[in-house]
Amino acid sequence: MHAAPTIFVSVAAYTDPDVGLTLRDALDKARAPARLRFGVCSQEDPADPDFLADFVDHPQVRIHRMPHVHARGPMLARHICAGLMRGEAFFYQIDAHSRFFADWDAHLVEMYRQCPTERAVISGFPPAISHMTQPKKLAHVGHCGFVRELSSRRMKIGSVSVRLPAKPRPALSLSAANIFAPAAAIDEVPIDPHMPYGLQHGEQFTWAVRFFTHGWDLFTPSRHTVATAYAKSPRAKLYNRVHRDAHRWRTRSFVRAQHILGFAALDAVHAELRAELDVYGLGRARSFDDYLALAGLPEMATVKARLAEGLAWDRKAKAWIADGEGG
Repeated sequence: MHAAPTIFVSVAAYTDPDVGLTLRDALDKARAPARLRFGVCSQEDPADPDFLADFVDHPQVRIHRMPHVHARGPMLARHICAGLMRGEAFFYQIDAHSRFFADWDAHLVEMYRQCPTERAVISGFPPAISHMTQPKKLAHVGHCGFVRELSSRRMKIGSVSVRLPAKPRPALSLSAANIFAPAAAIDEVPIDPHMPYGLQHGEQFTWAVRFFTHGWDLFTPSRHTVATAYAKSPRAKLYNRVHRDAHRWRTRSFVRAQHILGFAALDAVHAELRAELDVYGLGRARSFDDYLALAGLPEMATVKARLAEGLAWDRKAKAWIADGEGG
């Protein structure tokens, strides 16, 4: 009997009291818990108790601790998590406030093997934890299937609720709370640590395009493996108080993302965010034009011309409209 392939589970936590319960639930619900390895970036407030006390000496858990005042958003934390991999076969990125479905580890590997290519990245918006016992809710999955908005201010992939497919379905983007792939995908297309406080445009849209242009195909899962808490964190007020410059740096990160995709010149990128653009740029297996065509959009030259005219692509309107008028 062959040993189950190892799975590295990436968990970035910001003063999150639920993180220990997430690790425990992952182990309890796995079909083969011995295959699991966890990499946790724990961004900690010294006033808190140790939320990971039960896992300090756990042989399957690697913890990188840092003061919460040094945090710079989810992308840096998840980059640190990925750096804790030690040759595992698969990579699984989740939120620190997650709960799992029975045999989730086996189902992830099974879905991957159902994909028509070994260069597959499986990702979709997970259900809410509160929906885990509601069959009608669980009959559907959040499918990242279209470009919702492309403008001078935002780059967003839209998701739509679709019935769970019989096998993983081709997709266009990622949910950062639920990404499963061979570890080789993360080695080849690593998480960009130079987008402080970057959110959807950096972590989801830009990373999806980077995967695509490096020759990795994106898929929506065909069954649920994890659920997450979508409610606003009770620590949000602390975050906003500690990270007063977050919005400013998030805007600068957006410009870095625009440059990587070809929308902004290098001199528009903040000097501190120009590092390692060759490492975290697009691949050469396919072009961004190929991605735009897959999304039903015109080639890059036309997109840039429309943006220069002050227009924005709005999927709801299925048209180029005045920037700022979209819903």
